[in-house]
Amino acid sequence: MPSAKNIELLKEIEAKLQENRHFIIAEYKGLTVEQMTKLRRMLREADSEVKVIKNTLFEIALKNLNLPSIDDYLVGPNAVFYIKEDPVLAAKKIVDFAKENEALKLKCGVIEGHIFDAKKIEALSKLPSREELIAKLLYTLKAPLYGLAAVAIGPVRGLAIALSEIAKQKEGQ
Repeated sequence: MPSAKNIELLKEIEAKLQENRHFIIAEYKGLTVEQMTKLRRMLREADSEVKVIKNTLFEIALKNLNLPSIDDYLVGPNAVFYIKEDPVLAAKKIVDFAKENEALKLKCGVIEGHIFDAKKIEALSKLPSREELIAKLLYTLKAPLYGLAAVAIGPVRGLAIALSEIAKQKEGQ
């Protein structure tokens, strides 16, 4: 029979999984308190957070919520990175931190309902962020409008230049 504490932890994990659309699992063994604090600060910028988890309770929560099973990765001391919005930005921060601190070892993640291994998470971190993609899309959409405006203004500009030259010639006479 599960203890009241474990039932409460399970409810908390399920609430976090429902609130956050994506998550990444990593082994954190060997990180200092100072390093974990730095990591937490970095993740706040990406609207994410890190929590140390009990593997068994996490796997039960995944099953209860019909999320993909990752029990092969849930071995040893693990931390879960809950990601609310932009998984690319969070992955960049986590991968950058892992490069600086070898004690953090990426294991897997679930992004948009699909399981990503450590290599796929690293590949995800190399993609442009959501904001960069939106900016590129807007630039691509407005470029033809600028071209159309330049073409539409061309004859008017030419007429204005011609009239200006005629006015200068008449002033000179």
